[in-house]
Amino acid sequence: MIDFEILRKFAGVMVVLSIFPFFIINIYLSIKLRKNKRAMMIDILRNAPCKFRERAKFMLEVNMSWIFASSAMYLWFGYLMLRFMWKIPSDEMYCWHLNIKKNYGKYFGALFLSALLANVWMSFFPIFILFTYV
Repeated sequence: MIDFEILRKFAGVMVVLSIFPFFIINIYLSIKLRKNKRAMMIDILRNAPCKFRERAKFMLEVNMSWIFASSAMYLWFGYLMLRFMWKIPSDEMYCWHLNIKKNYGKYFGALFLSALLANVWMSFFPIFILFTYV
């Protein structure tokens, strides 16, 4: 039988262990790349899939963290939405991925780690809330 108290505590620990490094990496990348922000955003938008270009522009310009917004395709739920709700072919997604990777250059590893940490906390947060308050 599953011990829900242990699952709740594990989910809480995973949220805490992933959310703080996620924010630290985003702040670091925002500071490091602030001089190239506009040029990077324009290039990322230029190579975004046609069906998603306007929404990508909205996400990058309105979102407080343009770093987080530019990593939308690396988030598990974001990738699924782009592939199946927006019906974007995988070859367009791959070309966009290569462009984002080229834009971030040596900082791409940090962006990818940030997206991985976001995936972890977004996965465990609902579990933590469910077993704590329901």
